[in-house]
Amino acid sequence: MEKTYQGIILAKKNIGEADRLYFIYTLEEGLVKAVGRGTRKTKAKLSAGLENFNLIQITIAKNRGMGNIVGVTIEKNFSLLKTNFYSLKLVFQASQLFREWVVSKEEDQKIFYLWKNFLGIINQTKDKEKKSNLIYLGFIFQILDLLGYRLEVRRCVICRNKLKNNQNYFSAQKGGIICSNCYPDVFNKIKISNNSIKLIRIFFSNKLETLLKLRINKDDIEELEKILNFFIKWI
Repeated sequence: MEKTYQGIILAKKNIGEADRLYFIYTLEEGLVKAVGRGTRKTKAKLSAGLENFNLIQITIAKNRGMGNIVGVTIEKNFSLLKTNFYSLKLVFQASQLFREWVVSKEEDQKIFYLWKNFLGIINQTKDKEKKSNLIYLGFIFQILDLLGYRLEVRRCVICRNKLKNNQNYFSAQKGGIICSNCYPDVFNKIKISNNSIKLIRIFFSNKLETLLKLRINKDDIEELEKILNFFIKWI
């Protein structure tokens, strides 16, 4: 039985002597794994269409197991992204994290279109490392939100009072911000600035392309990365 999907190649892995295993996030079925027979050979017809982060139409023949790729058509190859080492590194990083969190065949169209939008935007941010970082951070926070890991950044997760512009703290275990009154009772927390809290709120309530309008400095980027890494380690 053959089935055609719209998908994004998230990763590939060499198997056997000349084959590759592909990880494709599809509109129709979520994360799908399929084998490209002979795609490591120099003259393999399918290999060009199966490059990482291509948006494709892909046909998979499947009787049992993962199935074999029998056809592929490129819709977008995001060529500028693939010539920008810094942005490409961020996308590989996002792909690795995403594949750790997502179970195969859990269809979610919002996630598919978020991936498609992320690649389209970061493809256009050539030579703008600060903007690439901002889009990456916004994307990861939004992916976590769609996967059920939304952080509470409007109220204290302990007392439920609205946050004030005091020194607040972030707790991965509690899933959000702790106010200056409640923080002594919580272990394993880190300081978070009011500006970072504001930016996370913006991430959750705006489209990725809107983030390009934000003015953000290096310190903001570094603190958001620290918060995100702290949370990811807990997950």
